[in-house]
Amino acid sequence: MQAIRIDSEGRTAFYFADALPTSAHVPIPWIMGYDLYPVDLIENKKRLVRQAVDEKWLCVFEHDPNVPWGTIVEDEDGKRRVEPFGA
Repeated sequence: MQAIRIDSEGRTAFYFADALPTSAHVPIPWIMGYDLYPVDLIENKKRLVRQAVDEKWLCVFEHDPNVPWGTIVEDEDGKRRVEPFGA
């Protein structure tokens, strides 16, 4: 799997590919059923999602019909959700 990171004017956009194909896949255990290396993906996803939250990345969800891009935020209880871009 390949991801794409774009840095421009102090912002980062990140294309997670099938690691986060929709905004519903933000919870760490939610991965694609056909992934050949699920343990590796979960470890990478933990690191990348944490970084996306901390650095307020614009995340691209290529298979999400309602939220094509947005920012992953963490609530006070530690639960993560996506704030759609432009909302």
